[in-house]
Amino acid sequence: MRIPIVNEQDEVIGYKDDRDHDYNPVRDIARTSALWLINEFGEALISKRSITKRFHPGLWGASVTGRIEGDETYEATIIREAKEELEIDLENINPWYKEFVQEEHTFWVQHFFATIPKSTKFTLQTSEVDEVKWISLQNLEHWFNKSPSDFSPPFKYSIRVIKNHANKS
Repeated sequence: MRIPIVNEQDEVIGYKDDRDHDYNPVRDIARTSALWLINEFGEALISKRSITKRFHPGLWGASVTGRIEGDETYEATIIREAKEELEIDLENINPWYKEFVQEEHTFWVQHFFATIPKSTKFTLQTSEVDEVKWISLQNLEHWFNKSPSDFSPPFKYSIRVIKNHANKS
């Protein structure tokens, strides 16, 4: 997989094969998309990463996430990933905001939101997702505060994103 490497202004400065990407936080900066699916009751769908994942196996995170490949846009990536990971077709996704994250990896992430019925059926791509569940923002925040180790490290940003979105919706 060929991924774009960007600078701190999110400008493409080159491409690398995923196997050659330097995940050291001060080296290669990648691009990622994150999608939050919200149902008619205001609950968020969270996904448990497959236990076979290279990074953060078995931990909870956003509904859908994915790294940008080739010349894809952030939006094209999240639509592709939603189809691959959950077998859903999204037509109306709303870009929220993009931020620069410096954690164990350094990356740009574009956050998206979409509203779908709670009754939506998902077919999980088991190499990516072990489980999904709907949860209220209040219960999610309580769980995260009580047991942050159940969640991928960047989830602390996600909790803020969901709260900001809920307060502005």
